[in-house]
Amino acid sequence: MKYLICLALIALSVSACKKEKEVKSTQAKFGVTGFDQPVPCSITFVNNSVNTTTSEWSLGDGTRSTERNPTHVYTAIGDYYIKLKVTGPTGTDSITSILSLNRVTPGESSFAYFRDRSGGLPVNISFASLNPISQFYSWNFGLGVTSLERNPIVNIQNAGVYPIKFSSQINGVRDTTEMTLVVN
Repeated sequence: MKYLICLALIALSVSACKKEKEVKSTQAKFGVTGFDQPVPCSITFVNNSVNTTTSEWSLGDGTRSTERNPTHVYTAIGDYYIKLKVTGPTGTDSITSILSLNRVTPGESSFAYFRDRSGGLPVNISFASLNPISQFYSWNFGLGVTSLERNPIVNIQNAGVYPIKFSSQINGVRDTTEMTLVVN
């Protein structure tokens, strides 16, 4: 009986030691809000990182921040490579994502997107219709993937060149815009 009690205590001790040693690794992750607005727009970066103590942001236009969730105003259209580097008790990690901003031209369909990482697969890409008077949305992401949502999220599993076609109705007239998205 004493032998069984000793074995049970040893097993509990080993289990407790393993749980104490299991520390979540530091992992950089973030999302954005505000990219569904035309330039100039105020973007808030939402830090979803795990097990971190500090954050260092490079916001793609020369601006840097050490705030956990910085907000930044972008005044020009274009692609911005956003980098977040985090430090925590288990080390450092970083991630770079792409924020593509656009403007609204009256009578034309336009869109912006946020790509949750600049390289690597799979990748989630959030698209947003920018013209506030657009209606009846139609998206074609290539390879047979389509959507009728205003702001769809697409998961891309394979590297390739994706012809993005966005169409909406503005004041009763259908307008279409296209771009090519390279995923690697």
